[in-house]
Amino acid sequence: MIKGVTVEIHELRAGAEPAGWTDFQQAEGLDALWSHELLRALAEPPGAPALLGVVRDAAGICAAVCGAPVQLLGGARSGPVVLDLRLPGQAHGPAWRFAARVPAGRRRGLLRAAERAAVRHLGWG
Repeated sequence: MIKGVTVEIHELRAGAEPAGWTDFQQAEGLDALWSHELLRALAEPPGAPALLGVVRDAAGICAAVCGAPVQLLGGARSGPVVLDLRLPGQAHGPAWRFAARVPAGRRRGLLRAAERAAVRHLGWG
């Protein structure tokens, strides 16, 4: 984990909007696909639950990652699971965003922290 950073994993189908989400979306100029209401609506079809990883530092939300766990082999929890980083309803374009204040050299570590939090949330598969 990166010092001074926390990661929250939200299941879009069941969860409330993360604190500060609308402010982050507006401040970073994220388009309508990143509105929590739309992400939640697009996560409703059957299948793997879409997850939203919210990364926070002392100044607030500094990164967001969206994806869905995908079972590679076998039935429920019997094979490897990968996190398909894709916005619900959109097959192209990055499913992660960083606050403009986050330097390029720090972004990989924040993405990795979100990935590790998703693994903890989903359990070893």
